Amino acid sequence: MKKDKGSRVGGQDEYVACDNCALDDVCRPIAIGGSTLPLVHDIMGRREPVSAGDFLYRKGEPLTAIYAVTSGTIKVQQTTDAGRAQVLGFRFPGELFGEEAIYPSEYSLDALAVDDASVCRIPMQEFDELAEKIPLFQKKLIKLIGRQCYVAQRQLAACVARNSAEERLSAFMLNVAERNSIHYQPGNEIQLAMSRDDIANFLGLRRETLSRTLTKLQKSGLISVRGKVVEILDIKELRLLAHYL
Repeated sequence: MKKDKGSRVGGQDEYVACDNCALDDVCRPIAIGGSTLPLVHDIMGRREPVSAGDFLYRKGEPLTAIYAVTSGTIKVQQTTDAGRAQVLGFRFPGELFGEEAIYPSEYSLDALAVDDASVCRIPMQEFDELAEKIPLFQKKLIKLIGRQCYVAQRQLAACVARNSAEERLSAFMLNVAERNSIHYQPGNEIQLAMSRDDIANFLGLRRETLSRTLTKLQKSGLISVRGKVVEILDIKELRLLAHYL
């Protein structure tokens, strides 16, 4: 499969490079019997556009595909018994989502686009058939799922056991910067396409508390906020504040 350079900035016409995507390892041609087979490339939907607010899947629907974000931001959430949406995480360019449905073969969460986005989609029926026929491909799949579990665990750990709003928000921004550096390049500037309501929901804060905390961190000289772009000015102090290792 031909590789592309991609782009640092998320957007409908700018994509994460294939080399930096979570699916890259399973998308690469596999050498068998002296020849190479571009297995996944033949079955996957590449860079399919998703409009802001559109759902990729909803809780309870049967598993049909797993996805990788190629541009934009995807939100995963669940709906409480009271009908309230609870944000459980965000997926950024280069990251996988939908893998939580592999067992029990149905989606346990909702996934929708925060902004205009695009995704690569791999149908699970063909994916399973390849894994059964080719042991090497199966190993690649296990590694892929394990890596995404690590990403999800890091995102959760960034907020767990942090009491103050400053600690939670600081850890959240550091986690986003850390994940971006895996799939783009190291940098202290992050773009938060999600709404302040969604961020507050995820962190377990009130919207007003989140706004006050952003202002406080900015006045302290730790960050600079320009609309949806946040620049981390003092990463060492922010790590100390967040107890982020």
